[in-house]
Amino acid sequence: MELRPYQKKAVRVSKNMWGLWFRMRVGKTPTAITRATARITNALIICPKQLTEQWKREILIWNDKKEFDFEVISRETFRRDWKKILPREAIIIDECHRGFGNYKTQLYKAGENYIKKHNVKYLWLLSGTPFTSSSWSIYSYGRLMSRNWNWFDWKTAFFYNIKMGHRMISMPKVGMDSRLQEILRSIGTVIDLKDVADIPDDEDIMEYFNLNTLQKGRINGLLDVLPIVIYTHIHELESGVLKSDGYSEELKISCEKDTRIKELVEDNEKIIIVSRYLAQIDKYEELLKNCEKKIFIIRGRTKMPS
Repeated sequence: MELRPYQKKAVRVSKNMWGLWFRMRVGKTPTAITRATARITNALIICPKQLTEQWKREILIWNDKKEFDFEVISRETFRRDWKKILPREAIIIDECHRGFGNYKTQLYKAGENYIKKHNVKYLWLLSGTPFTSSSWSIYSYGRLMSRNWNWFDWKTAFFYNIKMGHRMISMPKVGMDSRLQEILRSIGTVIDLKDVADIPDDEDIMEYFNLNTLQKGRINGLLDVLPIVIYTHIHELESGVLKSDGYSEELKISCEKDTRIKELVEDNEKIIIVSRYLAQIDKYEELLKNCEKKIFIIRGRTKMPS
């Protein structure tokens, strides 16, 4: 397969420590893989746990150098085991705004320590939403890329202090978006879907989630003799719900899928969540009630305007 023209340009212009700020469906994954194989012989890819298998599939498609050594690990594994991970020439961090967009997190500190310990010269950060709720995310990317930005200068440029009781609280200055966008462009390639003439095809990504102890216990304790009923209950529990059977109350269990749904809602301006069971809709309505976005709920009994 061949990269699209704008992806080829991104490969050419990207520096050794650079961001690929590509919106969803623009194709940052194949661009990053091609960028790595063009200059080095091995790389460590750090991504959300649910995307590790997707990355491995993409590597098989886009890596034209079979001797190239890619290692794909989850953020959780990297945070826990970074001291044990072998030196790599490059690091690719997918969805970098999660964990690596805050220089105070343990995940960020693990990345910073790994880079210093092994003198990593190549770092590519990937995100469709690099600018989070605070400009400190952009500062964090620059710091990870060894830009040596001064913390106090950044705080002075983008924040002001107000007194609350005996404390001084930093508040973000308004009207700074253009300047922050300019800084993002100075450390990465920004491509929005609407800016691309040759738009990629839709992409379906399968994500997989581990069951927690409570989910597994409930599944193991199912007693119904009818296979279709057992299957339905297992399917419900995999999403952290179990419909009442008339003898016990409806069950809602917090699970990995909930965390991922909250991330997707936060990262996207608009999103549609399709659920199989009404209990799931009720659960997600409760889960997202404080997400500061307008939520519309459509159930089978919902009357639509004519």
